[in-house]
Amino acid sequence: MITLNTPSVYPVNAFDPSYPHTFAFYYSGNQAVSNRIIITDNLTQKQIYDNRQDGLKLNHTVPANTMESGKSYTVRVQIFDADDNYSNFSDGVLFYCYTAPLFYFSNVNNNDFVSEANLTLSLCYSQPENELLNEYVFYLYDSSKNQLYTSGSFHTENNLTHTVYGLSNNTAYYIRALGKTKRGMSIDTGYIKINVKYNTVKANFHFEATNDKKTGCVTLKTNVLTVGYRLANNNFVLGNGEVTLDDNILTYEAGTDGDLTLIVQARQIPLGQFLKTTDDAISLKIVRVSNIYYAALSVNTGAAQYNIFREITGATLVTDKRKQVIDSCDNHIVVADPANYNQNAPVTFVIHKKNNVYDIAAYYN
Repeated sequence: MITLNTPSVYPVNAFDPSYPHTFAFYYSGNQAVSNRIIITDNLTQKQIYDNRQDGLKLNHTVPANTMESGKSYTVRVQIFDADDNYSNFSDGVLFYCYTAPLFYFSNVNNNDFVSEANLTLSLCYSQPENELLNEYVFYLYDSSKNQLYTSGSFHTENNLTHTVYGLSNNTAYYIRALGKTKRGMSIDTGYIKINVKYNTVKANFHFEATNDKKTGCVTLKTNVLTVGYRLANNNFVLGNGEVTLDDNILTYEAGTDGDLTLIVQARQIPLGQFLKTTDDAISLKIVRVSNIYYAALSVNTGAAQYNIFREITGATLVTDKRKQVIDSCDNHIVVADPANYNQNAPVTFVIHKKNNVYDIAAYYN
């Protein structure tokens, strides 16, 4: 009878005891054909598991619900060879058991449609026994789950948000977050599919550059026209690139002949008509139909009159300095709800006219 070399148990990360768990250990010497594990409650010093398993692998699987969540334990292992020689027990290794945490994106669900190119992701983490979150990483994948981006590790629970920039329109992606708790418990949101679809403004401005070799100058020409304007009275305030009207009318002195693109950006727009040309050829108003707000374009060509309705769709809310708006809990407000028309959010209206055919787009800025 000989005494085999003493094995050692590898460090054990915290785990959920409601699932089976496999303990791994290190050993060198005569081939091991079985092993025995003893698990002791660290608080009461009471043995809660003592079992011998046959097998050549240097591990031992403990059945589900052997331990309890919220408790700490010590595990020791002993090795046996084919001649039933055995080793001394290894040193005890401390480990913890916890209920699996909740770890998920709170503002994005699987197969959601996303209406912005820069998406702010918000994580939610909770654990019944108050095991703290130690680190987490955000990932972005293409539609084939090839990794496109990783955020790097974060180590605070104070702000579980991160913005992913430059998402392409009409494209599917997967997002994911991985993390670890203070005692090494691995957590994973899984792959969450998102579908990106947002409104884009066509490039209506054209610049043409001409090089003058004789003078060494470059001449720029553009299709943007400077138009004059007049106000009915002095009840207005100019500031931050906006004009605020109070019982007033703003008139731009430009005709509507030929093809054109008219872009109007406004906020705090009341229901009803708010824009028209002096010849009443074009007028624009906000209407509400079944709790949804629409921009209604009325066109009078002389030969016919027709109306075009476009729902005011949502987009990223930003300040006048192009910073995303956050609520009192520091959560990013990324989508304006078109079913709850926000008069304080800037709305862009784009009216197109080509070959006497009109179209309109309306969206939150």
